[in-house]
Amino acid sequence: MGLLCGCAPLLGPKPLVVRDGRAVFAGHQLCAGDVIVSRVHGPMSMLLARHSPTPGDFSHAGVFGYAADGTPMVYHLRDGGRRAVKAKRYLGPHGVTAIYRHRRPEASDLMGQHLRQWLAENDIHRTPFDLFPDPNHFDEPPYNCNTFVNALYLGAGLDRPFEPPAPTPRTAWVREISRFVKNDWTRLTSAGAVVHNPAFREVVVWHNPRIDQRLTVGLEAFVDTIHSEVEAGRHFRPQAQRLPARLVAACCGRDDADYATPQVMAMHINLADAWARVSRRLMRLIRRDGDAFTKADARDLARKLALVHLEGFFE
Repeated sequence: MGLLCGCAPLLGPKPLVVRDGRAVFAGHQLCAGDVIVSRVHGPMSMLLARHSPTPGDFSHAGVFGYAADGTPMVYHLRDGGRRAVKAKRYLGPHGVTAIYRHRRPEASDLMGQHLRQWLAENDIHRTPFDLFPDPNHFDEPPYNCNTFVNALYLGAGLDRPFEPPAPTPRTAWVREISRFVKNDWTRLTSAGAVVHNPAFREVVVWHNPRIDQRLTVGLEAFVDTIHSEVEAGRHFRPQAQRLPARLVAACCGRDDADYATPQVMAMHINLADAWARVSRRLMRLIRRDGDAFTKADARDLARKLALVHLEGFFE
C-alpha cells in the first residue's frame, strides 16, 4: 500500500539505470511483468508488512512495464497517490525493494502485450482502490495493489502472484484493527506473499544503504509495541490528536476508497509523527555513540519511546 514515511526520504544511490532503452535495477535487467514489492521506512508500511495475515518484509506491490514510447514504468495502486510512475522515480527511495519474475520463459512477452492492451483500453488513474477486496471475488475490482497485479497476470493467462489470505485467527489485534478500519483485517494480503509463490523466482532484493540497520530494528520494535499493546487489550483512539493530523483528516475526508477515511488518515499521520520523534532520538544516539550503540540498544529504546509518544494514540 502507498504509505506515509514519517521521516525525510533516505534516497541513497540510485539502483536503477537505463541502458539502450532497457531498465537495469541493482545490476539485473528488468522484464515486462516483473513484480516489484517494497517497503518504505515508515511505521504504516512496517505495520502492514509485519502484522498482516501474510507477514513478511513488504507492504506494497506493483508491476514493471514499458510505456508505448519505451519509457520504463511501474504500474501500481495506492491510496490517493499516482498509479503510473516512471521507474526512475519509483525505484530507489524505499527501505527495501525486491523483484520477482514468473518462471515461464514466455511470461515477459505475454505480460508486455497484455499491459499495452490494458493501458490502451483503460485509464489507470481511474482504477478503483480498496484495501480489502471481496474475498469471494478476490481478483476483480475494486482492487488493492496486490489484486491489481493479480488481475494483470490473469488477463495475460498467467498464474497470479498473490493468493487470497488463509483464514486468520481472530486475535485481539485482528479484532481491534478490523474495528478501527471498519473492515475485516483477515482479508488483507501482504505484498510479501509473492515470496513463497513457486510460480515466481526472486531476481534481486535491494536494501537502501542509507538506512542504518539500527533504525530499522528500532522501527520494528516501534510497530511491534503497537501490536503488543493492542494484544494486551488497548484500543485505538478513533480521531486524530495533534492539530496537523486533525486538519489533514478533515480536509481529505474520503479519497477514492473506504480505506481513506479521516480516522485512518489520522492513524497514518499520528504514527508518522510519533515515529519521527523516536527516530530523531535514535539518530542522535547513533551519531553520538557510534558502534557502542547496538541494535539491541536501539530495540530497547524504541520500545520505551514508543509507549511515551504513542500515549495519545490509544484510548
